[in-house]
Amino acid sequence: MYETLPFEIRLIEVSEGENISVGQLNVTAFAVEHASANALGYSIQDKKGYRVVISGDATISTNLARNVEGADFAVLEATYDDRDADLASRYGHMTKSQAKSLGRTAKKAVYVHSSPNHYVKKFVCTSR
Repeated sequence: MYETLPFEIRLIEVSEGENISVGQLNVTAFAVEHASANALGYSIQDKKGYRVVISGDATISTNLARNVEGADFAVLEATYDDRDADLASRYGHMTKSQAKSLGRTAKKAVYVHSSPNHYVKKFVCTSR
């Protein structure tokens, strides 16, 4: 964890609609809707046309759906359980059902950024 990485990391700042080349990959940044301003998703395509879309923190939007549709692989956030749809809407995230519905428009999808509250039991300690 604290060792020197065996590769170089370069930070490249991009804006909505900007295309950049990173090695053999073409990366396009696109706007997504999130509670914070200036949130971006990314469409990454190789020379053979294989396309991966990463939503970042985002809620369902036309622009995100347009980019995910037909992608070979989509990495989509699914932060909230369906019972917490009001929180998802308030904070600009997707529910699991929203993410899965969107993911079905890509050839394959994986869901990330899930809240640990939905997977870890909460234990309450009480004093006697």
